[in-house]
This record gives sequence, C-alpha cells and structure tokens, in this order.
Amino acid sequence: RAQKETKGFRTNALRLAQALQIIKSLMKKLLHSTTFIFLLFSFLSCSNDSESDEETPQKSQTMLLTEMNLVRILASNGEEDIVNNMKYFYSDTLLNKTVLVNNDDVPWESQITYDNGKIVEHKTTRNEETNSSFYDYASINQLNVTRNFSRTSKLEHYFENGRLTETKMYSEFQDLIIVLEFEYNQDSNVKSALLKDFQFNREFIYEYTYDNNNTYYKSRGLEYELLFISPSELTINQNNTLSMLVYEDGEIIQSENYVYEYNSEGYPIKMETFNSENELVISSTFKYQ
Repeated sequence: RAQKETKGFRTNALRLAQALQIIKSLMKKLLHSTTFIFLLFSFLSCSNDSESDEETPQKSQTMLLTEMNLVRILASNGEEDIVNNMKYFYSDTLLNKTVLVNNDDVPWESQITYDNGKIVEHKTTRNEETNSSFYDYASINQLNVTRNFSRTSKLEHYFENGRLTETKMYSEFQDLIIVLEFEYNQDSNVKSALLKDFQFNREFIYEYTYDNNNTYYKSRGLEYELLFISPSELTINQNNTLSMLVYEDGEIIQSENYVYEYNSEGYPIKMETFNSENELVISSTFKYQ
C-alpha cells in the first residue's frame, strides 16, 4: 500500500510539473503576443498621428496688413482715375498709425490711441489740420464715437452677443440722419443690411455673399472699422465679400462682384471690383507681415 501511495504521489507530482511547464510556456507565448500587439498598436497610433498632423494645416496667427494700394478705373475708357496708397504701422499687433497718399494730393496721417487694448482716440492730420474721433464705451453692448469733423458728428453702435446689430448716425446738429440694421448668417457675416436715410426719406437693402478666407482688414480690428462703417464697403465680417446687391423698393439699383487672389495663408493679395455691367472699376492689392 505504501508503495502504491508513493508511486501515486510521484505520478501526480510529475503531472503537476508537466502542467506548470505547459502553463509557463503558454504564458510566455501570450506575453510575447501581447507585447507584439501593443507594439503594433503603438506603431499604428504614431503613424496615424503623423498623418493627421500632415493633413491638418496649422492655424497661423493673424497676418498684419502693412500696405493697401487702390486704383479706381474709369469704366468709360479704362483709364486710372485715383490711386490710393495706404500704409499701416503697428505696436506689437495693435494698429497705431496709418498714412494715406493720393496721386496729386497732400498725404494724411492718423494716430490711434489705446487704453487697455481699446481705441479711445483716432486723430487724423492733413495740411497741419487735425481732426479727432473719440470712443466712449457706454456699456458692453454700446459704443459711441463722436468726431469734430464731417456732417456725421456722432455714431452710436449697438451690439448683441458681440456682433454689431445697429448703428445710428447723427448730424452736427444732433439730428438722427441714418440708421443701419444688420442681420447675420451662420458664419457671423452680415447677410443683409437695412439703411434708413431720414434726410431724404429713402430705404435701401444690401445683400451679401462671402468666400471662406481671411479678410485683408482682419488685423485692423473691429473698433477701427466702426469709425468708417459703410454698407457699400462693409468691413466688419469674418470673410471677404464676393457679391453685393442693393435694393430700393424691391428693385436692384446697384450690384458689385469681387474677385480675389490669395496667398498661402488664405489672405487676399489682390481684389478686383466689377460693376453691374461686369466692368472692372477698382483694383486693389495688399501686403502683409
């Protein structure tokens, strides 16, 4: 009996050792397999990340507009009428000076003063004569601009969710003369503008379409654009205007189309303006830094 028990113990021990050897072998194979899978997954992940970086262009910083040349062309004979050369100067990224030179005209220069990153004064000098515009941030939703020149002495700008919705213009006698109302599309570009002219009791509707690229006036800032706001040359949008239609009493009275050439960053380097007769009337070029 004792011999049988000893023999059975040895047999069981041998079987146990064989089983442990098999388990050890399987674990080794599994470990190698797991390691291989992990390395393969890591390699594929790195490959995918690399491809993603190459396929997705990096967003560049805002390019600063340094020069704009504008040539007006007489539609009747194609000759150049007026050549404007505007140069822009910055302190870091804040526009603080502009210089405009016209053909056969005296250049004028502007100086822009900031307080905590916001424009508080825009001063223009020409022939030793100085005109000033002052900014009053009445509330988060209202900006007033007063100026000591031009027949429009005050502009009141009203905002909703950071977007300009209405502008009121007053004469030097404080009479309300023009109201502009703006509606936006999903890309935060003005879809349409309503102009109410109280001096001549007329109303105009402006409609716009846009491209998907950066605007040449992006670096000048919204506050700067609000000083010279005009629905016929609207520069408060996210993208460049491709077309403009102007209606009065339901009829189109004016139309313009704009054709661009862009740099590698998606900024316009050239813009051509065509009238309703598809005649080239303005040619503009842009330089950046």
